[in-house]
Amino acid sequence: MGRYPSPTGRREGEGAPGLLWVLAAGRLIGVAGAYIAITFFTIYLRTLLHLGLAAVGAVAALLSVGAVLGGFLAGWAADRFGRRPALLMNLSLEVVTLAALTLGRGTAIVAGLGFFLGIADGGLWPTFGAAVADLLPPSRRQGGFALLGAAVNAGAAIGPAVGGLLLPLGFGPLFGTAAAGVLVGLVALAARLPETRPARALTPDASPPARAGYGVLLRDRPVLAFFALLFLPLVCMGLLSTFFPLQADTTPGVGPERFGLIYALWGVLIAVFQIPVTRLVARARPITAMTCGYVLMAAAFVPIALRPGVWGFLAGVVGLAFGNILTTPSTGTLVANLAPVEARARYQSMIGFDWSLGGIVAPLAAGVVYGRIPHSLLWLGAAVLAFAPAPLLPLWRRASPRVQRAEAIARGGGGGGAELAAAP
Repeated sequence: MGRYPSPTGRREGEGAPGLLWVLAAGRLIGVAGAYIAITFFTIYLRTLLHLGLAAVGAVAALLSVGAVLGGFLAGWAADRFGRRPALLMNLSLEVVTLAALTLGRGTAIVAGLGFFLGIADGGLWPTFGAAVADLLPPSRRQGGFALLGAAVNAGAAIGPAVGGLLLPLGFGPLFGTAAAGVLVGLVALAARLPETRPARALTPDASPPARAGYGVLLRDRPVLAFFALLFLPLVCMGLLSTFFPLQADTTPGVGPERFGLIYALWGVLIAVFQIPVTRLVARARPITAMTCGYVLMAAAFVPIALRPGVWGFLAGVVGLAFGNILTTPSTGTLVANLAPVEARARYQSMIGFDWSLGGIVAPLAAGVVYGRIPHSLLWLGAAVLAFAPAPLLPLWRRASPRVQRAEAIARGGGGGGAELAAAP
């Protein structure tokens, strides 16, 4: 382990504040670099490679297919070998892929690189999420996931803004700058972040979840039901990331430069308000915060549908930002509190799986109808789907005493610090 002590010698939560800031800083830098490229990827496919809309949707879906695979691989690797090697491996793959995009011109080559970019990016959430769960006790994880979310979205604000300024120079400089940004984040984390996996997960007589694959999760019915509830709104987010840039690119008065700034506002708002809002709702039930968040996200699609242009897009981005502020920390916290210690990364990988699966379904489905139906109908349909979990999440909570206990622990109650063992 070099200069860092073996993880078996570090008590869980030891040095948490400093390491949490290291984790957040590395995440911010890496996301800023990646989002320089990812935000404008569909514009690249459309304008430089001259792909049709259905082909754009298919290539964008391939990126999400890679993210599904990357999330599962990283979740398993982070639980089996440790958070640090899994994290550095994924960031290294992301650097190489973004650098290769500066040279790739053929559709097949770019599609393949998009697939590997998806693998790299999809593997980051479970490793970062598991590290947050390692560093903090269950009652403090809401704040830790809020800090991580703020870092992600600060990077997501910087990336599109920088990308919009670089785009007139061409896609080569854009992808090259993206690779350099991720490389800086990789170096920072390699230099400062030790292994965080708790000693209990490393013992030779570790419980079955440490040795098994994803079977422990597939038998966990309450957690699977939770991810099923979140799937439809995440399909809408996949639709937004794929086709919102294309609509903005052709909307009078917007274009790629203004769109980059509008999209960056999303990240700015979350970076500024994530931690204060999380503190404000800390004593509320996480399910209540999530329900309100999905109502806000659903409402955000309405101005995008009815007032396309700078002001309608701005209103939509504001609603989506505050919806994310309410949903992201609660989701990470509940999943972490419900996971066995030995399977934390695998449970966190299911969050990325839901996001990535939405990113597969949305481009494939919408690529067929985009341009054939009014944009307003597309986004109003997204509003309906995004609202779907709002009335069902409270019912899910009431149906499971285990979920109620996990929620109580997240609010600082429940009388315990350990996670709740997975149970059918």
